[in-house]
Amino acid sequence: MDGYKIISEFILQPMIQLKSFDINLYNKVITKKDNQLAHIDNQSKIKYNVYYNNELCGFVGLIPGNKDVGFTQIIIIKQFRGYGLLKLIYQALVNKHRLKRLYARIMKSNVRSVKAHLKIGFKEISEEETKAQIKMGRMSRYQTTLYKDY
Repeated sequence: MDGYKIISEFILQPMIQLKSFDINLYNKVITKKDNQLAHIDNQSKIKYNVYYNNELCGFVGLIPGNKDVGFTQIIIIKQFRGYGLLKLIYQALVNKHRLKRLYARIMKSNVRSVKAHLKIGFKEISEEETKAQIKMGRMSRYQTTLYKDY
C-alpha cells in the first residue's frame, strides 16, 4: 500500500515546465502595470516561459552567479497567483541549474511578491549588505534583496 501512496502523490503533483523564452508572448501577456512591479530584463541571461500543467503561468529569468548561485527575476501571471506556484517554479529552476542559493531582487512596492518570497523561506539580506549593494549601484533604495539556500 505504501508504494501506491508514493505513486499517487507523484502523479497528483503539479507539473512545472521551463520552456524556451518567447519575447513576443511575454509582451503580449504582461501588462504595463505588471512590468512596473517586476520584469524580466536583459540582465537575465537565461529566460524561460513557465508552464503549469501545460498552461502558461509566468516567466522567469536567471542571472548565473559564481558556481551554484543564481539571481532571479520572476513574474507569475495574475490568474495563477496565490496557488503556491512560486515555490514550485524556483524548485524547478534550482533542479535544472543545480543551484544552491537563489537571490531575488524585488521592488519594495511589490509587497505581495515580498510576502510570497518570505513565506516560502527567503530571507532579507542584512542592512549593511543592502547599503553596500546600493552604494555599488547594484540595487536601488526602492528594492529589497532576498535569498534562499537550497
